[in-house]
Amino acid sequence: MGILFEVSGTLGSIVEQLETVENIITPAQLTVDTDNYNPTGLATCNLIRQDISDTIQLSGLVAPATGVNKVIWFTCITTLNEKITFMHNSGDSSSGNKFFLKDNANKDLKEGETAGLWYDHLGDSGNGCWRPLTRLG
Repeated sequence: MGILFEVSGTLGSIVEQLETVENIITPAQLTVDTDNYNPTGLATCNLIRQDISDTIQLSGLVAPATGVNKVIWFTCITTLNEKITFMHNSGDSSSGNKFFLKDNANKDLKEGETAGLWYDHLGDSGNGCWRPLTRLG
């Protein structure tokens, strides 16, 4: 049959992070739209369980340290039938913290949904950006 694909280097690091979800954080409920989101524990977590009080917009997520390959799983745990809207390339967050999303459009994460994001250090003209790893919205 042969090799379907081979993983090495940076992509290999990302795939390794997909294998387990060990460091889970449940930050305080978000009640307002948020730029440059940086919940306590972000640097070491790989899953964020996020509660919201209303539909909120996230314009960016703080980037990992230079050279650190990062995959973040984001789960919306609200019970209020609300959603988290990830803003595509929003000027409200700093360069390097922005989301670059499919179709250059904002995407929603609804109650009970989970999506993966990976950090692309070379994206956004070398400034870095978060990209969807799974379907978002």
